[in-house]
Amino acid sequence: ASVEERARRRFLDNQAKGIDVPVEVLEQEIAARDHKDSTRATSPLKQADDAVRIDTTHMSIDEVVTEILRLHDDREQTAATK
Repeated sequence: ASVEERARRRFLDNQAKGIDVPVEVLEQEIAARDHKDSTRATSPLKQADDAVRIDTTHMSIDEVVTEILRLHDDREQTAATK
């Protein structure tokens, strides 16, 4: 999901826990962590060459699970026809 969406989700989780952190602060923290993780010298975080990227920005948890299962089924069907 986008930085903005992840910050929004964290903001809602925090609110439910009674934690008051502005969404703008969360966006900055998440963006900084993403940059740090992807540019570190040792084991930078990057997508594997054979990974399938799913943008979950506008998806519910159920929609994400459904998409993952669909991708799995598609790969199994492709493998079975080879």
